Amino acid sequence: MRYETHRNILHTPEQWRRKLALDCHTRVEDSSCDTRVLSGRCYVSAYDGLVKTANLRFVVNGSLLVFQGQNHESGVVVNGSAHVWGRDLSDPKYLATGTRITVTSRGTLQFSHLDKDELTRLIAWTTGQVALETETISEAADIFNRYNKKQIIPSFRLGDQRLSGLFDLNRPDMFVQAAQSIAGARVKEDPLHFYLE
Repeated sequence: MRYETHRNILHTPEQWRRKLALDCHTRVEDSSCDTRVLSGRCYVSAYDGLVKTANLRFVVNGSLLVFQGQNHESGVVVNGSAHVWGRDLSDPKYLATGTRITVTSRGTLQFSHLDKDELTRLIAWTTGQVALETETISEAADIFNRYNKKQIIPSFRLGDQRLSGLFDLNRPDMFVQAAQSIAGARVKEDPLHFYLE
């Protein structure tokens, strides 16, 4: 099966002992043999499930967040474990919960570890939320704009200010209200935009 999302998040029914959540602007091919992430971000829950990107192959026992971009790709074990091989790995490498592997634009592999709070923030979108902590208002607007037709346009004055909290991805109006009350934004609105000044 081929899945593709645009401004929406898609949760697939469980098949072949795997369940997928596709972020917006994601393309995935899923078969009884494997899950291939062609582009975007996909959260895979599986037991002995084979998950592929352009350069990496994972066997997942738990859940894995996979990203396939034009210039890099990555996988993060959210819970359980995974084995990974490909791209300069002569033998499969074991990845525990919190381990992230990234193929950089230069083709090198990088490993890092994420704590429980970082993992929670990374997968907040799977429940239709965004957890903002260090993002600027401009960065937060970019996130909301990926999911919603009505776009948030911050001014230069507000763009670098930071606003943290947990927000509903499908309710940009709630984020705009928070920016208004916390950051002192003046809001102008038309049918397709929220202007924050």
